[in-house]
Amino acid sequence: MISTTNHYTFGETDTAAQRLALLASAYQPATQAFLEEWGPSEPEHAIDLGCGPGYTTRLLHRMLRPRWTTGVDASPRFLQDAQRASEEDIGFVCHDVTQEPFPTAPADVLFCRFLLTHLPRSGHGFARMGSGRPTGRAPLGARNGLAAC
Repeated sequence: MISTTNHYTFGETDTAAQRLALLASAYQPATQAFLEEWGPSEPEHAIDLGCGPGYTTRLLHRMLRPRWTTGVDASPRFLQDAQRASEEDIGFVCHDVTQEPFPTAPADVLFCRFLLTHLPRSGHGFARMGSGRPTGRAPLGARNGLAAC
């Protein structure tokens, strides 16, 4: 379910999609280093919260090699882009991450990169992401003063 009060901060246009591709490329080395340091090897299930067009979802899947990976985002447009470029064992779900119930199976890894900038009430949304998932990991990292979870 998509909340009608939420919207994608930078839009869902072709320009916004190009911006996300540039950001994915720029942050890939730092994200890889983060996953190498904090990510468990071969978890059962990994979730990429706020996956957008799936760049981080595919990176998470390649780096950690979970049995399956789920990207979750509230943008139908970006999820279509993500599904077109997806690999086997990666699925995508359209959902507002601040809303319960969560539409996926519990995960061993919860991952997000720059999701908090898109949530109207960051603390509220972040607190709900891991609810009901006591075995999941949600490490929080910061790069250049920006929160990245």
